[in-house]
Amino acid sequence: MEYIIEQDNPCDMEAPTGCIPTQFDSLQSIHINECNTTQLDIMVPIFTATIMRLRGGAGDANKDSKFNDIPYLTNINFKWNGLPTFDFDEKILFPLQNGLGSIALHKATLLDTALQKDPGGLLGVPTTGAAPSNTLDEHNQRVRKLFCCLMNYIDARAEIYKYFMRKLNGEGIVCYNIILTFNIPVPSRMVRARVDSWNRMSMDSLRIPYSIDGLFKWVELVSGQARLLSYDGMKQREKFIAGLPSFFDPEKAQMGKDTVSMFPATYGLLPGHAAANNAATAHPNAGEPNIESLARRYLGEWCNKISTVHQHAPSGMVRSVECANICLSDVINLLADDVTLQTKCFVCGGIGHAASCTLDDGTVLTCPNKVLHGKSAKTVQNGDDKQYAKQISSMEKDIENLNAIISDLETELANKVTISTKSRANRYSRDYKSNRSKQSSANATESDQDHYSEEEEEEESRSDDSAHSSVSIGTFANAIQRDQKKPVRRFIKRS
Repeated sequence: MEYIIEQDNPCDMEAPTGCIPTQFDSLQSIHINECNTTQLDIMVPIFTATIMRLRGGAGDANKDSKFNDIPYLTNINFKWNGLPTFDFDEKILFPLQNGLGSIALHKATLLDTALQKDPGGLLGVPTTGAAPSNTLDEHNQRVRKLFCCLMNYIDARAEIYKYFMRKLNGEGIVCYNIILTFNIPVPSRMVRARVDSWNRMSMDSLRIPYSIDGLFKWVELVSGQARLLSYDGMKQREKFIAGLPSFFDPEKAQMGKDTVSMFPATYGLLPGHAAANNAATAHPNAGEPNIESLARRYLGEWCNKISTVHQHAPSGMVRSVECANICLSDVINLLADDVTLQTKCFVCGGIGHAASCTLDDGTVLTCPNKVLHGKSAKTVQNGDDKQYAKQISSMEKDIENLNAIISDLETELANKVTISTKSRANRYSRDYKSNRSKQSSANATESDQDHYSEEEEEEESRSDDSAHSSVSIGTFANAIQRDQKKPVRRFIKRS
């Protein structure tokens, strides 16, 4: 007897219990011949079983578009370069295990297969020796899929990828165990770099916003860095308190003396850990400060303080908050590297410079117009800021004092130049007169037939000396006049 039933592929649909009744289509004649003695013609109805998806129905959650694809790892663009690295567990292993645990095949996940805890595995139920053949076949299929998934998220150019494909093709469990060995210890230089980062970091240096999320983000950063450096709870609390902004100083003094926010004796005493597998395990930081609990305890004071200060600083700015009512120029110092042609000064309104900027050596440069043109607080957007007006007045007084000092120095320098010039002229005149007299005496001794008498010769010598002296003095006087005509640099205050 032969029956003909036409139906769609049921693999992509629900089970028959979730389908509507089949629909009668037509009749077809079927011939039944038994032992060539009797022949009957029977009209058999032909049914087309069309399986339809009902509301609430779902397909196979583990069906992938590719055999070796893990949707979780694909969505986060996970790819291992095949090289050893420190912090391997956090960077590579944890995402990989999460992805393997999200794929199940024959009632077991690929992560269970890698750990050999799946049915038919060495530590599974049933074990490899007691499992029936169909269970072992399912186990081997999971092992093969595990290998393909691992290879799919390793760089094909890596040497470990080529080694797995050549020597361990299909052995997913062995490849997984080899991957676990690619963790390396942290180099000493990296440890020193982490210590330096620990010493330098704060909410202001990391530009963490003054908000509730910012407070707990600071808790997360401190605890994470402390875990990498194996620091205890005391160091964590010290760093957490020191890194808070200065406007929280009164509360910081109280937080340092807190004895309530401590780690419990066991993990089970932590909030939400009562049913954990390690609930009875002793906590390694028992009796030490817990900065997360400390942040929760002082959350109310934090909210009160951040409501009165600038909560966010623009990119490239440095925040320095001391109180609620402060001048904007005291809050923000623009870094010199961030000053561009489009930077606008809030003091003079000019473009291409900032009201104040900090150089690499720590030198703070202020707006040139504020100094040279004596910009007062009235020209600033916050003109009612008395503190800024006091700074301008103080700078104006400093400029006046500098100009007075320069005038005194000019007068003193001119007097010294005049005295020095006269002294040089007299000394030159005396030397010239002495040399002239010696030359005249030598000439008189050598030549007895000289027609000039000694008296005339002395008179001529005196006249030459006086003429030469007058010329020298005149020359030095002209030089002094030229020097006095040269411009002297001043700090001139323009009105």
